[in-house]
Amino acid sequence: MRTDDYLNVIESHVKEHGDNKYAAYESAGRQFERLIKEGKIKTIDISIKALAEACMKEAGKEDITISDTRFTEAVGSTSFPNITKYIISSEMIPRFEYSADRMSPLFTEGTSSRTDVERIAGFTSMEGLEYVPEGYPTQETGFHEKYAEISLGKFNKSVSLTKEAIYNDNTGQLISNAARIGEVAGEQLEKYLIQTIEILPRSLLTSYETTSNLGCAKFDGTVVTIGNFYSTDHSALAYMGLQTNANLATGQSLDTDGLDTALRLFPNMKSDRGEYISVNPKTLLVHTNNAMTAWQLTKSIGQFDTANNAANPWGPGGMVNFNVMVSNYLVTSTTWYLGDFKKQFQLLYWERPNVVSQGGNSESAYTSDIVMKWKFQVGLGAAAVDYRYVCKNTA
Repeated sequence: MRTDDYLNVIESHVKEHGDNKYAAYESAGRQFERLIKEGKIKTIDISIKALAEACMKEAGKEDITISDTRFTEAVGSTSFPNITKYIISSEMIPRFEYSADRMSPLFTEGTSSRTDVERIAGFTSMEGLEYVPEGYPTQETGFHEKYAEISLGKFNKSVSLTKEAIYNDNTGQLISNAARIGEVAGEQLEKYLIQTIEILPRSLLTSYETTSNLGCAKFDGTVVTIGNFYSTDHSALAYMGLQTNANLATGQSLDTDGLDTALRLFPNMKSDRGEYISVNPKTLLVHTNNAMTAWQLTKSIGQFDTANNAANPWGPGGMVNFNVMVSNYLVTSTTWYLGDFKKQFQLLYWERPNVVSQGGNSESAYTSDIVMKWKFQVGLGAAAVDYRYVCKNTA
């Protein structure tokens, strides 16, 4: 697109919105975003230089050139920040959401009303139905509302645009950097969620989370360590209902026997009242090294690891079918997990992934010739709200 093409788009929105320049500029930015999503234009084909020239011309500042000391402040007051925000986000956000969508079978997603700590009901078991003889009053259910805590945080990263990048029209480099930020952020999210499942300090939180200060599993104000979370016996933990509830199987390779052993744990799960609960394992989480084995276990009609090729109860047409999730972020390649992850792990957003723009301040403009900055940001947190729906298996 040429300068006049950009100018025509911007002016059409200014004309539509009258004196409300902010609404006009936002509307123009959303049009570019739609055109990109619909495949009518490609971000790589957008000229940052021509766009900047068009924005300056529409604002009546075409006499201010890139070499002018007033350029940074001038371009920041045009439609340039609004439009480029949508162009940059069209690269950043999808790359991030790809990882979020891929991990969706492992977490129930929700929205938080807080930015620090959210309490989610967990481990609460209500009394069942009771027989009431004629004339007798209905019995009220009595239960203690237990809760799990999910610590939330803010995560962001920025990318800058310099005068030189505009002058040389380095659109490709800018778009590549923006896409890479979204991609890396998505990879970090995936690792964060896997470490949450493993009940390990999450590297995304660096020094803010340690083994003794985990946020992966915190119930009624008490931090549960990995050794107490995945265990063959939870009877010492009062909050967890003093139940055995084994959710750990050791010496179990990812094979027919190992899968059978893991499945046998779930029918024994009990509520804090000692009543059996229903657990229906849906997902098998394995390391990338075991992707082929997991595929054979869940997709083969016959049991691939038996001499007589017996029928596979977990394959096509079998009694149970599992969704296989693969991640190279599992800390041990021979450890695998099975269960109904969505009932056990929660991912909360208090701020959805978005991109904000800012004109270069006087210091950055003077020292680094930075004209514009775009920041990718997201506010979220994840943690376990139960322990009885996923079992850990170690070879």
